[in-house]
Amino acid sequence: MSSGNAPFVVLSLVLSLLAVTACEDAEPSADSVEAPASDEAPSTDSPEPGAAAPAAADGLVEVAQDGTRFDPPVEPSKIPDGAWACVMGTVHYASLDQGDGNCPICGMELVQHEH
Repeated sequence: MSSGNAPFVVLSLVLSLLAVTACEDAEPSADSVEAPASDEAPSTDSPEPGAAAPAAADGLVEVAQDGTRFDPPVEPSKIPDGAWACVMGTVHYASLDQGDGNCPICGMELVQHEH
């Protein structure tokens, strides 16, 4: 190989190496692949977002003993009698237990719901 071709050969090797590295980085890793969607219904005993309770046959939502967060919020008329709810026009949290009497999400006072 003549010394005049050395820069060309080095440049070719560097570009090839970069191309291979870029292709390897473009493939999704096992950590970045999303899990398939589950057919399970969201849990009603979690105050986490997305844990909105399904509506019962009578149109009322199910409220867990230790609390349920509604995301999106539900109308107060959907809360069962006796549940403690944070009502701000709509209800974003309700529990069958009064707990400390304050909403764990926003801190407002919970009120016992009666139709």
